[in-house]
Amino acid sequence: MEVDFAARFSMPSNLSRFASKMDQLYEFDREPVTPNKLHGPGKFIALFAGEHVAATEFVIGAFFVLHGVSARDLIAGLAWFVFAISWAVQRKSRGAH
Repeated sequence: MEVDFAARFSMPSNLSRFASKMDQLYEFDREPVTPNKLHGPGKFIALFAGEHVAATEFVIGAFFVLHGVSARDLIAGLAWFVFAISWAVQRKSRGAH
């Protein structure tokens, strides 16, 4: 017994008509980008960093302030973190277990 998948999984007629009407609409985001509007990789990196890096820093900073961490505590904690990472890297490079 063969199953007609096209008939079984086809859209209902009213949904199909709606989809065809939506396809006829002019949508700017479907237009190709002209070469004079393209930017280089530097602009992409700046936009990416502005969207993803800055937001994270603002959230983490607000979290620290909310929990009463002072600037001095934060700097001291970062210094200890850098010390611990550099110690671990140095120890690994020497082959110590």
